Amino acid sequence: MTAPVDVAPRPDTSPQQAGDGHRVLRSTVVQAVAKGASLLVALATAAFLTRHFGPGGYGEIALVTSYVLIVTSLVDGGLPILLARRLSGSPSDASAEPAAVGTMLRGRLLLAIPVYAVAAAIAVGLYRDQNTVAVGVLIAMVALLPVTVSSTLSSVFQAQLRLGTLSVI
Repeated sequence: MTAPVDVAPRPDTSPQQAGDGHRVLRSTVVQAVAKGASLLVALATAAFLTRHFGPGGYGEIALVTSYVLIVTSLVDGGLPILLARRLSGSPSDASAEPAAVGTMLRGRLLLAIPVYAVAAAIAVGLYRDQNTVAVGVLIAMVALLPVTVSSTLSSVFQAQLRLGTLSVI
């Protein structure tokens, strides 16, 4: 009795495709390690904040965080993903890459600045009796501008399959 023979032809793998596979695997491993480290830091931070601020203070931090995440989702809108999709197109479009990144960055900043300003004004009005929440939102709104820039620029790493590099940064 003979063993069955696999007669299905194997697709040829170009060196470029094999290289992409290795880059994706390496990037995935680095991302997993970075995600694990990030989770440990988040756990330690939550433990520290709850002990330091107590239940009331931690509730204020949670309120500021929730408010900021809602506002951030309004500005984000999936635009970095669209940019990564555009950048990962054909290699012949490589000369248009800086223009696409610049246009997206300008557009996101033109959207983010007024949205963050309005959100900060609303927070000051809503939480005028809770001074720490209002101040926390104001500080967060200012800190979100660099986050907006970095999330736009992270699309370049995503398009180049270099998310491992982005995770370390």
